Amino acid sequence: MRTPSDAEYADFLVKKLQEEVDEYLASGNTDELVDILEVIYALAARVGITPAMLEHNRLHKQQTRGSFDDRTILIGVE
Repeated sequence: MRTPSDAEYADFLVKKLQEEVDEYLASGNTDELVDILEVIYALAARVGITPAMLEHNRLHKQQTRGSFDDRTILIGVE
């Protein structure tokens, strides 16, 4: 085991995110969603964003732009 450089770690996290998303898409196993969140939290931490800040930003975006809760799909923007 070793500690990667910042660039290596960033590259690893991006690849890990793709791997976890692919695993979720292939299996539908909701445990993979937890793994995806862990990678997202690690990516956010690299730029100084906490899980609480992510959630705050998610809620703000939900209030201003909507969410997937109502199952509406935006077709395009003019």
